[in-house]
Amino acid sequence: MKNKNSGQKSLKKQLISGTVYVALAAVVVAVTVNTTVGILSGADVEIPESTPENINLELPSLPDIPKIDVPELSLDLSYDPSLSEAGDNSSAVSDSPAGIDSLVTETPPTENTGTVSEAPLIPEDAQLGINRFIKPCDGYVSKEHSADIPVYSTTLSDYRIHIGVDVTGDIGTPVCAVNGGIVTDIYDDDLYGKTVCIQNRDGYTMKYSNLLPTVNANVKVGSLITTGQTIGGIGDTALCEAVDSSHLHLEIYDGDGNPVDPETLISF
Repeated sequence: MKNKNSGQKSLKKQLISGTVYVALAAVVVAVTVNTTVGILSGADVEIPESTPENINLELPSLPDIPKIDVPELSLDLSYDPSLSEAGDNSSAVSDSPAGIDSLVTETPPTENTGTVSEAPLIPEDAQLGINRFIKPCDGYVSKEHSADIPVYSTTLSDYRIHIGVDVTGDIGTPVCAVNGGIVTDIYDDDLYGKTVCIQNRDGYTMKYSNLLPTVNANVKVGSLITTGQTIGGIGDTALCEAVDSSHLHLEIYDGDGNPVDPETLISF
């Protein structure tokens, strides 16, 4: 009995001690909370909310990206059986109003490079043929063609090559086309004066120089000149041959741009 009473007394002591400790801990917590609240309320401290507006992020400003309007492309990919049955190089064009609206199967035309060898389309009645050149005017050849050996120039007092021939004639003597063709150029040459260029259907180009300052009214770039048609008159506009007697300076070039002796084509 004695030991039983002793155990009960020890258990009561433990329970009382535990209760006391729990009570003391509760008091400490309460005091701490009250003290903290009092400090915060007395110091009037505001705790801001953590919102995106209160976060100070120093980021670089980015430039505005312009809006780009991209046009819509429409492509008609519908299959048309009639195109495959045609069996030729015909073009198939869709009804699309904009964008990629056609499919061309034919070979594109060759671009005109504008070289001398490409003669313009000239009617048959414009010329007499490559072997049927006529004299440009009455007169004789006073200075012959010399593309390789320099000849003496009375006006310039030196020796130089002479492309073409000089055909004598009084100032104002009519000058006609030695062969028909299209007028390709009319200009004032620094050395040979007023010049008219005519290209025939075989690609040959005839240059008439030392003409009167004014050519015939119907002689314009692009106009058709027939064989024997008057284009102007003999003048004295060639500064490099000013001392020579009045004459027509005539040059002829083949389809490759090489100078040709006019006396091999014309009987003067």
